[in-house]
Amino acid sequence: MTTRILFSLLLSSVALSVGCANSGRHAESNEAMVERLPARDRTRIDDARAERDRRGDELAAAKQDAVRSRSELEVAKKGLEVAEARVAKAQASVHVAESGSTDELEAARDALTEAQAGLAAPRAEIGWRACDIVRRDEGVHVAGRKHELASAQVDAITARAVGGLDRTSTDSTQLELHEKRVRDCEKELALAQVQFDAAARECTLAEDAYKASAEPSAKG
Repeated sequence: MTTRILFSLLLSSVALSVGCANSGRHAESNEAMVERLPARDRTRIDDARAERDRRGDELAAAKQDAVRSRSELEVAKKGLEVAEARVAKAQASVHVAESGSTDELEAARDALTEAQAGLAAPRAEIGWRACDIVRRDEGVHVAGRKHELASAQVDAITARAVGGLDRTSTDSTQLELHEKRVRDCEKELALAQVQFDAAARECTLAEDAYKASAEPSAKG
């Protein structure tokens, strides 16, 4: 019983080694075939790889923008806290002025009104920054889909070019899978773009509202 088990394990180990060796030779064969491609095809593959790398850089930048948008929201919240502190101080001044002259009370109430008006801009900015986070997150999603599409196109272009050298039924099946992946990535990108565009419109409205609320302070 023990001998049969050991023999079975040995056969499995040999099969695995052979499979890995064949896989390595297949990968080397593909690279060798790429080297044998006409210059025009190699250029297309190089261009596709460069596009994939560029999309990867765009994805990294989009992720950084998404992180920065969250920091900007926190800054906006601090601005609101400052404005609220001014209102609280102005309210306290009104209470003190109530025991003073009419002129002092009127001045304190005017200061309170001005402080309360100062809440509009930071509140609107928080709304804008929150929308901006959504927009930038959707931007990351779009950038990710573009990167995936570019990667799929590299595989499809390579498979198509290599298949022209030595086409087999396996090569044909692999090419079809790569081309299907490209089509799927294109659909996913289109959907992601629609979602981004919707978020961008909401963000623009929120930014316009913020600018409008900040105008009185700017004029003052």
